This record gives sequence, structure tokens and C-alpha cells, in this order.
Amino acid sequence: MTGYPEVVLAKELGLCYASLCTVSNYSTGISKNKLTVEEVFEVINNVKKGIMNIVEDFVNYKLPKNCNCSQSLEGNIIK
Repeated sequence: MTGYPEVVLAKELGLCYASLCTVSNYSTGISKNKLTVEEVFEVINNVKKGIMNIVEDFVNYKLPKNCNCSQSLEGNIIK
């Protein structure tokens, strides 16, 4: 999976953007066995607490707003 459409849309809206990902199958495309939904949910359940801690820390952290994300499209001309 990629973060492609989200990052472009965030840029168009002048939003800051970050991605948080986890790997659910290291051998995808290599293994002869198909990845099951159960295996994906097992990985998600194993990392869920850590991911939630990261998200909570991020939400509670007061980021200094010194980026230019909100002005990313200034001066652009769309025809």
C-alpha cells in the first residue's frame, strides 16, 4: 500500500502530512502461501498498542508551526 493519493490531497489543501505504517507480511510476493486476513489482523493486534501510543503522543504534542505547508500552493496558477 502507498500513501500516494493522501499526500497529494494534503498538499493541495495546504495541510501538514505524516504517515505511520506497519509491515504485515515481510515476504509478500515471495512466499508460495497466500497471506490471510487472519494473519494481517494478528499483526495489527500485536502492534495496535504501540501505534495507539504513538498517535496519542503525536496528538498531545504541541508542534511548533514553522513549516510552509499552508502556503504550498501560493503563486501557483491553475488553468
